[in-house]
Amino acid sequence: MRFSTAGSVQARKLPDITRKFLQLSAITTIAICAVLYAKPTLAAGHDAASAKATYLKDRELCNSGQTNQDRATCLKEAAAAYADAKRGQLNGSDSYDKNAVDRCKALHHDERGACYRRIKGEGTTDGSVEEGGIYRRIETEEGPARHHRYRTPPKS
Repeated sequence: MRFSTAGSVQARKLPDITRKFLQLSAITTIAICAVLYAKPTLAAGHDAASAKATYLKDRELCNSGQTNQDRATCLKEAAAAYADAKRGQLNGSDSYDKNAVDRCKALHHDERGACYRRIKGEGTTDGSVEEGGIYRRIETEEGPARHHRYRTPPKS
């Protein structure tokens, strides 16, 4: 049995400052993704009034403490999403799917198939952002190794 761990986060003890930085980075990334997925009208470049209403709603959530971010980071992300929405630069889920496939393409050919399966949701998922990372794993069973015999061509 062989375990594919390409693209996964290795479990190890990190210094507190590094761990907190990674947690903040992961939370920020998730917040941006949540805004983009939850606001399909913004991703489609909807009108400025809709973008403003969404921005005000996001600010309200930030100020009420109902997000997983500190207030300053949340407000900064809401402002950045609003600015991108006004410029029509928010991306939809298609770009995230393409990004995931592109990351798999960077792997060695032997690992690519397992990567594609992981991004489609197969296998097991452990961990969380709060714990410092999400670990996705697929177990595959392989048969015995094949032995190739090379024969020299007959001499003419």
